[in-house]
Formats: sequence, structure tokens, C-alpha cells
Amino acid sequence: MKLKISTFKEPKHTAVVTCVCWNNTEDVFSCSDDHKLLKWNLINNECMIVATFAEDFFPTSMNLFPKTGQSGVKHQHDVILISTADGKFHIVNHNGRIEKSVVAHQGACLTAQWSPDGAGLLTGGEDGFVKIWSRNGLLRSSVVQSDVPCFNAKWSPDSGAILYTKGNCLVIKHLNSNSKVKKWKAHEGLILCVAWNPNYNLIISGGEDGYAKIWDTFGQQVSISVKHDQPLTSVTWSPTGNMFVLGSYNLIRLCDLNGRSYCLDRPSTGSIYSIAWSSDGTQLAAACANCHVLFAHIIEREYTWRSYACKQITRKMITIKNIITDQSDQLDYPDRVIQIALGFNHLVIATVKQCFIHKLTSWNTPVTFDLKEGSISMILLAERCICVVERAGVSVYSYMGRLLASPRIPRPETIGQATISLGPDTLAVIDHTDRKLIQVFDLPTGLIVRSSTDNTVTKLTHKMTVSCIALSQTGPLNERQLALLDYNRDLYVVTVKETKPKMFKLGPQVLGITWSSETELLVGLRANSVVAWCCPRAATQPDWLTLTTVSKDISDLGRNPSIMNIEDGVVCVRRGNGSLLRISLASFPEKLLKHIAANMWDDALQLCRTVEDETLWACLAVLAWQYNQLPVAEEAFALIHQYHQVNYIQHLRSLNLARQEQIQERCNRYRLTWSVDDLPNNQLEHILVDDDRKLLYCYVPKVACTNWKRLLMTLGGKWNGTDVLAIPGHIAHSPGMFRNLSSVPKEERDEMLENYNKMIIVRNPFERLLSAYRNKLEIDTPTATYFRNRLGRRIIKAFRDNPSNESLELGDDVTFREFALFLTTKTEELADMVNNEHWQPITNLCHPCLIKYTLVGKYETLLDDALLALHTINATDKVQFPRLSHTSGTSEKLSKYFAQLELPLISKLYKLYKYDFRIFDYHLDNIVGFDLG
Repeated sequence: MKLKISTFKEPKHTAVVTCVCWNNTEDVFSCSDDHKLLKWNLINNECMIVATFAEDFFPTSMNLFPKTGQSGVKHQHDVILISTADGKFHIVNHNGRIEKSVVAHQGACLTAQWSPDGAGLLTGGEDGFVKIWSRNGLLRSSVVQSDVPCFNAKWSPDSGAILYTKGNCLVIKHLNSNSKVKKWKAHEGLILCVAWNPNYNLIISGGEDGYAKIWDTFGQQVSISVKHDQPLTSVTWSPTGNMFVLGSYNLIRLCDLNGRSYCLDRPSTGSIYSIAWSSDGTQLAAACANCHVLFAHIIEREYTWRSYACKQITRKMITIKNIITDQSDQLDYPDRVIQIALGFNHLVIATVKQCFIHKLTSWNTPVTFDLKEGSISMILLAERCICVVERAGVSVYSYMGRLLASPRIPRPETIGQATISLGPDTLAVIDHTDRKLIQVFDLPTGLIVRSSTDNTVTKLTHKMTVSCIALSQTGPLNERQLALLDYNRDLYVVTVKETKPKMFKLGPQVLGITWSSETELLVGLRANSVVAWCCPRAATQPDWLTLTTVSKDISDLGRNPSIMNIEDGVVCVRRGNGSLLRISLASFPEKLLKHIAANMWDDALQLCRTVEDETLWACLAVLAWQYNQLPVAEEAFALIHQYHQVNYIQHLRSLNLARQEQIQERCNRYRLTWSVDDLPNNQLEHILVDDDRKLLYCYVPKVACTNWKRLLMTLGGKWNGTDVLAIPGHIAHSPGMFRNLSSVPKEERDEMLENYNKMIIVRNPFERLLSAYRNKLEIDTPTATYFRNRLGRRIIKAFRDNPSNESLELGDDVTFREFALFLTTKTEELADMVNNEHWQPITNLCHPCLIKYTLVGKYETLLDDALLALHTINATDKVQFPRLSHTSGTSEKLSKYFAQLELPLISKLYKLYKYDFRIFDYHLDNIVGFDLG
């Protein structure tokens, strides 16, 4: 894409041209320091003097009344607003007569602009004031009063806020709300020019520092240009908001939405003080310091679709080529080409007066129809229809050129590519008056003319402002899906024709989206990856959605990449530097979706069996279930379960290996490694032996050891039945129920330690300690009576001042503090109970630094670790670890109980269990707020 630049041979102005604006697509107004207002006609290359103003009339800006197409303001069309250096603004009619002059500022009035809705105007001046006036020039308010000149000010697209410059800062002030004023430093030097994108709600600024920067409305920088040699004196967005142009000294640059440069020209113009776009977005006019008005036309626009390539080579000529067959042709048109669209086996060309619809199979015999107005901003294509967006309105045509619908959409000139989407039978538009609202219009499927009042409209409301929408291109109307991005960059999908449409979130941080034209494959672009949602309908089930999503990381996308299209599972992405990247992402899923769309379920099933991919099986399962293909769904879900379990087991195995390595590393650090042979046999009695499953299990009281013993009893045939929880706890703990390692001869023991799987389950030491206290001393349990009689009475006698006779007799009210004192105070009277297994450190019971455990589980992830253990010993088909309906809630009570202890006492307890804390990676943050280790 490039600019074809032209100027008249001799300048028609005799002084610096300061401002230009377009009257229509062929007429331009210009105003200069020679006090003249000129009108240029680009068709016959004529220039006429509209008016000659007084000698003290030095214009600074010019703005034509907005042509919104609203009937109530037609009389205002062709009314020009001009600000001048004497502090005034002037309302001038199209004949050049000044209808009204108003003294607005002390010093120069540097900028003046009509509001987008035509209800008023704003001015900014050298005196630092920004003022809002009525359409007839009556002062409404002085919204800004500053001590520095305001070089530029702009309305927001909805006329609800203003953007103005203050030195090197940009400021956004909302007019009709209590929103806080947003101000940020944007440049190192003065900001000379700004523009507000009406379609994407972006701001661009140019300054003395030579940089152009793009911002969002929160003041976050989106893009920055290269440094230019001279200050930037003008900048403006195209009407559709997908391009902008910069002007500087002997320089004009055309860029895309993200700041990538299309072309750079260096005409000998001096500084370019003002640039204006034509309403169709294909032409430019620029006010130059050398007394010329520069005109530019966009040419060499390129479009591709499958094997076809189209390129505009002149104002009225394009080339079309089939790359595969090498067939090509040049197509000439009677008028200037405004817009081009290529896709769905058609080439659509819009000129100033007509629209030409070419079939790609016979492009020399187009269908034509006349346009309402020669200012088309956009053409959208779908499988069965065309949407033409003009300033006068939005129209939908068939490929035979028949008008199908004219949906009533206010202010169509504000519609951008991201805010409108066309499907084969549906049109969706973001409401510019409330960007949380999306209007979805039904389109006729036959060749029937529809009026603007009989379109069925569905209104969808999102919880946040919507920035981008896209309709799916396949399937029946009642299954039409709409994908949307909000300003948080969250992606949602909704089926628009449901009775109560519900939005489902697909993912966060998505920069751009597009649907496949042949299937319901949705592709999104993130900062460093491309994601394909192969079955967006699976969003109703998060697990299904995860299984049907494909992602590929890409490290060199650059800043502000954009997604172009997807074809046969290959995604085309434009990098931040402008180059194209094609990524094979979802070839097989797209082929599967094509089979399903054609009702070829046997072919879809055969494809999944051949490729053997989990994503394919997941897509097949979800869609087969939704289309009531139950035999296919049954097979698919069965295979998904196998894939999912294998992958999940692999994930658990990697976590388990990391725990083993962590234990060994910390044992080495604390020099706790020696030989098992150094241990007396009685210290190995906690390690149970299961020869059938070649398993050594070190049971730790208060760490689910009862259930593990029950499970081993069931596996070993020591209990009739499969209900693990039916086994009484006292039977599971009965002496002699299990063989332990202390009873095994040394030679056999060494062989077991070498070849058997060795399992341990650990727990936060203080949580385990609290569980033991509550179970044995505080609450009524079958074993509490024994511990209260044997230990409780003795603790109360030793650590309580003036105990009651009842407490000494029953021992049933031992406090947690007294229990902590018992553990940390070495007394001969209680030595026999201090090392009880229920509160003895795990490192003393199971010796993890001497025995290299191959299965290290944690109480916090008990079910997952149990799944891995049972899978390792090949027992998943025989028994399952029991899932409890409720937990004891010990972890939630930690803070409450430990709040009874002073910090020195907690520190003493920590020293008792310090190796359990350190080796098994536990901390005290949730108890004391910091770690004592």
C-alpha cells in the first residue's frame, strides 16, 4: 500500500496554507494566511476562490460540520468552523459568508472542532482555556483553565469527553460524569497534534520530540513510532480507524492501526500543518507551508483469498490473478475505486457511483447496482450476502445485487471493522451509544427486499465495554455463535438465537479473533501464542473446553501483532514488524469439523482412530453428544478418559519426582544421611510390607494412615468386601495385621529397600500435632479415654496451677497450651509419653533421609497422590482411595489454637519439628505470619 501524491503545478495560495477539510469525496476546502478560502474539485482539477476575508484573518484550524445523516441537522451541512489567530472562531457558510464571529480567547484561538453529533463545538486557545459552545456560538462552559497554551483539543467519539494537550501531557476530561480527570505525560517536548480514533477508541499524539505515540483511554501506551528528524505537526485517523497519517517537515507517512508504516514520502512541501481524509478513506488533502495543497490517493492495496490475489494499481484499475492457474486480468472501472473486498468466491468493487460483484469463476461479467452515496467506508462479505457500510446507512445485498435489508443503525460513520460482523444470515453491530450492547439483525435467506423496520433484532448486553465482535460463518441460524472481546481482553462466546443467550468465557488476554470461513473453528491471538478453540460450544463445560483447545507458543511476534485469517487449519498472523507468519495449528481439527458439518460421522470416527490425538477425540465426543450420535460419543469419551488419565498420571509422576529430589537435596544440606544399618530394628516397625504389590508403606499417625491400612487390607484379601470405609478402625490397627520391616532379616530387608516401591504421606507438622491433640485429648473419641487417663491427668497436675479435683480425676480439659508445654518441657514423670507415635516427628518415624521413598505424598493433595500410588502398584482397577464427605477442619483451626501460645513457646515447638518443616517444605506463614526457619 502506498500514496500517489499530486499537487497543482502552481500554488493557488500566496501564503502558508494552515488548514484543509473535505466537503465531499471530490471537493476540498483550504484556508491560508493569504486570507482566502479556496475550494478544490479533484474531478476536473479546478480551484475556485470561495471567499476573501479581512487582512487580520489568519486561520489556525478548520472543521466542516459533521455529515451524520441525521435529518434534524441537514440545514447545517457545508457549514465551516474556522478558528483564527486573533482569538476568534467564525461560522462560515458554503458560499464563504461569515454567519457569526465570536471572540473566544485572549491570544490566538488555536483549535476549534464541531462535536461528532453536531450539538456543539469546542475551542482551545493560547490563554490555556478550553471552552464548549452551542451550535449557534453561545458559550456553555469553560471546562479547562490552564496556565499553558492548549495547542489541540478533540472530542471523544461519543461527545461525552474532551482530550486536550497541556505542555507535554495529555488530559481526558469527562463532561457529564464524576469520573476523575485522566492526565499523563506523553512526550518529552510540547504536544502539537492529537487525534481520537472513533472506531477503536485509541488516541494518537505527535510532538516536538519527533515521536508519534498511540494510547488507550487509560493512558497506557499501545505503540510508538521511530524518531523523526523534525517535530510532528499533524496527525489524523482514517474514517474507519484502521489507518492514520503523520505530517512533518517535508514528510508524510501512512501507517496501520498498530503503527506499522505502509509508506513514507518526502515531498518538498515544508511543514505539513493539517491533514484531512476524505469520507471514503481513500484520499488525503494536506495543508503545506510552501503555499500548496497536497493531494494523495491510496493505491497498491492488496487482497488475497485462497489462490486469488487482487491489487489496485491505479485510481480506476485493479489486477486479479489466480496463482494456481496463472490466469490474470486487468479490470477497468468508469469511476474511482473506493473499496475492495475479496472472499467467498467473489470479488466486490465499489466505485464512487456503483458496486461491481464479480464471480471468481467469471470475473469479466459482473453484477452491478447503484450506490446511495459515494462514501463507502467498508464492504463485508459472507457466504450468501454482502454488507455495504456508507455514511447514509448500512445495506445488505445478495450476490445478485438485490437489496435484502437496510437495518437501522445510528451514526454508521462510526462503524469500524472491529465493531461490525456479517454472517450468512445475521448482522451484528456494537451500539456506539452503549458499547456494552450488541445488536444482532436477522437477514432474509431468500431474495426478498426487507425494509428498515421489519428486521428481527436480538440485543445482547455484556457486563463490560465490548471492543471487537465476530460471527461464526457456518451452521444454521439457530446455532449462530458470536465471539466478543471486551476491554479487559477477555474472550466470550454466545449463541445468539437461544431463548436466554448466555455468554461463556473462553480465555483471557486475547488480542484478536477470527472464525474459519468453513467450520466453527475460532482462533485467537495472544502476545506470545496462537490459540484455536476447536469446539467453542464446549464452553458450557470447562473440562471439555480445555480438552478441545489447541495452543502454539510463538516467541517472535513482536509488538502489537494481528491475526489475519485461518484456512485449512493454517493461521496467518501479521507480526509487529509487518511480516506475515503462517502457522499450522489445527489442520486435523478443521478436517474433523468439516466431516461433522457434512454429517459424515463414520469418516470423522476414522480420522480420530488414524490420528490418535486427544483433542480430536474430545471434539468428536462433544459434538457427537450435542448431535445425539450416542455410539460415537460413547467411544470418544472412553478414549478421552484413557488419554486424560495417562497425561494426568504423568503430571503427578513429575511432581512426585520433584518432591523426592527436594527431600534428598535438603537431607544432604542438613547432613542427615547415614545408613539404615545404623538403625535398631525397632525403629523400622512403622514400615509395613506388602509383598504381593512389592510395596513398603511407612504409616504416619494422623496422616490418613487408617484409610491406607484399610485399603491394604482390602487389596490383601484380609477383609471381605470392597467398601474400604466399612472396616472398623481398631481392626485396621490391630497388632499382627501387617508384617513390618523390623521383623525382616537384614538380607531380605536390603533387597526390599532396593526393589520395592516405598511410600510415605506427610503433613504440616503443626497441623498433624493439633489433630493429635484434638483427637486424643479434646474431643470424645474411642481412644480419648485412654489418653486422658494415661496422659491428660498427668499434664494437668504438672502444668496447671491450682487444678480442680475433677480435672485431676478425669483429665478431660487439657488446654492446647498445656499440651505444648508437655512436649517442650522434658520431665522424667512424662518421659514415657513424650515420644508417642501420634506426635513424634515424621523424620523419626520414617527416616526419609535414610530410605529413598519413591512415592512421596502430601496430606494436602491426598487424592491425587493416592491415585498415583495405586496406579504405580497396578491397583486402580481393584480399589479406590476413599473420598470423605467432610474433613476434620483442622487446617482452618490452626490460627485459633496457636494464638493461645506465646511466640517463644511456638519457637520451642518448631525446634522439635524443624526437620519435618524443612525437609518436607512446610512453613509457618499461616500461623504466625512469618517463617521461624
